[in-house]
Amino acid sequence: MNGAGYDPSGLGMSHDIGDPRRQEGLPGGYATQGQSVSAPYAQANMEAAKKTNPMNAVSQEPGITDQVDHFLSLIGA
Repeated sequence: MNGAGYDPSGLGMSHDIGDPRRQEGLPGGYATQGQSVSAPYAQANMEAAKKTNPMNAVSQEPGITDQVDHFLSLIGA
């Protein structure tokens, strides 16, 4: 999977995810377009990104069967 030309570095969760300043390294007008649009939401985006789980494990607990059983018990079924 890590053959020539494959760069897995973009698959990680960097500490600055959600920060629009990451775009400053892009060429031309692309470097500031996203930043200007996202600037008012920068802090909120960074806080939300801290809760991102790259493996989606937390959202899988409890299992769907447990969730359904709990729901059915609440409605008396």
